[in-house]
Amino acid sequence: MNPQLFYPVKPYSVNQPFAANWNPVYKQQGLLGHNGIDMLAITGQPIYASHDGVCQPEIDSHGGNGVVLIGYNGTMKTIYWHMLQDNAVVHSGQIVKAGDLLGYADNTGISTNPHLHFGLCFFP
Repeated sequence: MNPQLFYPVKPYSVNQPFAANWNPVYKQQGLLGHNGIDMLAITGQPIYASHDGVCQPEIDSHGGNGVVLIGYNGTMKTIYWHMLQDNAVVHSGQIVKAGDLLGYADNTGISTNPHLHFGLCFFP
């Protein structure tokens, strides 16, 4: 497997990196720190698929709205969070290609400003 990823927002700018963080909100969620990369985005800014995959739109228990994208034969998933609610662009099970529109940035869930929370996980 040689995954290729593309930027989900343009222009691309990180306003919070992945790693340990002093903010107690992560500990309250059972995390050691920030489990993704926060990318600068304004409300309504388009968010694009960073790879080919199958969509799973979700809303978390804190009201965060997003899309989980499973790709590379189920060996990888990317997470796009804090998106506009009730503005469906993709549906569950939809197949998308890298660069396809997934939705729009917002400030849903546990968030202090509009941005895209982007996560990446690999599975054996």
